[in-house]
Order: sequence, then C-alpha cells, then structure tokens
Amino acid sequence: MPAVMILADEGFASRERDLLARLEGGLVADGLRVGHAVPESLPELLDGRVFSHAVGYTPKGLLPPLSHRAQKLVERATEVAPEDGIGIVHVFGREAWAMAFEAAGLLGAQLVLEVYSSQLADALGSAQIESVGDRVIASVPGTGLERRCLRKIDSRHLRLIRWGVHAQPRSQGQRPMAAGDRPAVLIDGTGDDPHAWHHALEALSQIRLDGDQPPLMFVDAEAAHRAHLRKSVESLALAEHLSFVPMVEARRDPVLEVDALIIPDAMHHHRSLVRDAHASGVLVAAATDPIIDELSTEYGVTQLDPGDHDRWGDELRRLFEDRRLAEQARASAQDAIDRFHAGTAHIDAVQTMYDGLPKG
Repeated sequence: MPAVMILADEGFASRERDLLARLEGGLVADGLRVGHAVPESLPELLDGRVFSHAVGYTPKGLLPPLSHRAQKLVERATEVAPEDGIGIVHVFGREAWAMAFEAAGLLGAQLVLEVYSSQLADALGSAQIESVGDRVIASVPGTGLERRCLRKIDSRHLRLIRWGVHAQPRSQGQRPMAAGDRPAVLIDGTGDDPHAWHHALEALSQIRLDGDQPPLMFVDAEAAHRAHLRKSVESLALAEHLSFVPMVEARRDPVLEVDALIIPDAMHHHRSLVRDAHASGVLVAAATDPIIDELSTEYGVTQLDPGDHDRWGDELRRLFEDRRLAEQARASAQDAIDRFHAGTAHIDAVQTMYDGLPKG
C-alpha cells in the first residue's frame, strides 16, 4: 500500500504539531504508512519525538531552485517509504503549496490541500489548481469555509472533514477560577487588527470580581508583536498583570488551564486551539466570524461585535460574573465537540477521503 506524505509549512508545523501527530497516530493505527515533511528550520520535529517518520526540506530561497529542492525532498522521502512508494501528498499551509505541487508531480501522487482559512479558500481559484484537475482534492474543516471554497471549485473536488480533538473528562459542578480571586485568560489570534487587540485589553482591564485586580492575562507573544500591543499594555497600566507567552499554540497544555480564551481577531482562520479550549471547558469569547464554525454561538462562544467595541467589557464581565451563563456555554461547547469533533471521526473521514482518491 502506498504511503502518505504529510507536508507542512513552517507556520502550520509549528502551531499545529499536536494535530499532525494525532492524525499520524490515527492513520498508522488504521494500517497506513505515514511520513512527514517539515522545514529544516524546525529541527525539533525531525528527531522522532513528535513524528515517527520525518524528513526535512528547504522551504524557500532563490537557490537551489524549487524543482531541485522538491527533487531532494522526494529522494529523502522515498528512501524511508514502503516498496509501493508514496501515493498521496497532503499539504498543510500556503507556504508549502508550491513544494507540494512539485513533489506530487515527481511522485505521480494525488494531492490533498488542507484549506483552513479564507485566504487558502480564495487561492483555490488559481491557475495552478486548475492545471492539475482531478489530481487535487481540497479538505476543509468547517461548513462556513466550505461555502467559501465552493465559489472557487466544484463540489467534486471538496471534502468537509472537521478536525478532531482528544476527548476530555467532563467537569463536575462549577469550576473555581484559575487564579483564585480573579479569572485567568489567554488572548490569542492573528494580531492583524491592532485596534481590536487594544479594545480587548481595555475591556479586560475594567473587569473586577472579588478583588481589586483585573484578570491575569497570558498573551500570544507573536500576535501581540504584530498588534503592537506593548503600547496598550503601558497605557492601560497592565504590565504586572500580563505575560507574553512564546509559541502558545505549539505548547498549549499549560495555557489551557485558564478560565477563558479571548480572540479579538479570528480573521476567518481555523485554529485547533479553539477546539481544544472547548473540549477542556475553557470559555471562549471571540470577535464575530461567520466563516469559522467553532466561533459561533452553537459552540457556546460569547460574540464580540467588531463594530461595537464599547460593549466588549460588558460582555466579558457578564461571562465571568454569571456562573449559570458560563456553565451553559461550557455545556454547549462540549456538546458541539461530542457531535462534530471526535478524534476517531476525523481519522475515519481522512481515511475515507484517501480511499476515494483515483489510483495511479
């Protein structure tokens, strides 16, 4: 049976290594041979601790040209592939698309494009996609994004496959606040809307519960840098209540101990961190984003209207003060995770997609 090569760009491989490792584990358990191609700039993913079989590739540069770099990747990947070779290339991340097209062509393999953002959905209309026709399938993790993809490609070339998460034990009764007398929150997102990030901090700075301090805040350092957040931290006098955390999405276990995940700017982008938060009983409040299913009220998410920042403080305060509301939100989130995001269902759907691809 031909193997599958999962090819990820630097951003996706760094942020979503847990998702990729879970996908590998499930597919291998179903009898598939899976190898990973990851950028050489992430040596921690090449030593066997995260992925069972991984080879590095040079993601970009004028020299050597793309065709030579793809040939080198194919040589490395086939050295550790089974005798039947590699039949499918499954690519995660826009920066790896060009490499994936080259590698799949050299291998004579089918190509699966994981489409998890509106930017990727819009890229489906490119001439490069049209040139390969039936050799390409797009996999999309949500119905909102599926509708956007259908503007660009025929439904025959699109599969709705929701990302799965590990089942978490359900919490019993009311959860105590993570920081004792005040809530602890994680602020994450793209950082591409500095205005929204400032208003999120301003809203949180106004919240006081049992004590006289605002929530304890952990902030994605990379997104905060893009949002120029340090000026807001200084102007709101939040320095002693806030920590910048590097690589939040790569090493997420500690941050999922918080009470709430706040997303000021989702920007039509699926992140498995949100599903992990739902599965862990972490409350989620996010800027309204009709493209991303798991940021809807069906998942118990508190909607933050991007056009009415003045209400953000009231919405967040109500989420923390109203215990009944919080428990209802957690119950809605857990129900949605149970219905849509079982890890086994994700693996089964990917396996079915692979089985349905044309052979040879």
